[in-house]
Amino acid sequence: MVSIARATVLLSVTVFNGSIFYNDKNRVFRGRRTPMEFYKIILWLNEELQLRATAFKISQEALVDDISFGERFDTGEEVPAIDKDLVF
Repeated sequence: MVSIARATVLLSVTVFNGSIFYNDKNRVFRGRRTPMEFYKIILWLNEELQLRATAFKISQEALVDDISFGERFDTGEEVPAIDKDLVF
């Protein structure tokens, strides 16, 4: 009788992503600065438990060319500043 031991490895992936803000590239849409580029960093352990990573810098400029960014959007409500603490 042959016994084969199998190891179960829990695979995990960690992803970091966010906006890249530029003073000259960002556009204003509905009264808010809209970033044209984003980053994504992906980390994982391979089957030999070695750390691996890949990263992307992605632009959405070509996708949003048809949007009129000069327009304003007004709901009539006061919008809180995002640099202050908000209490709900």
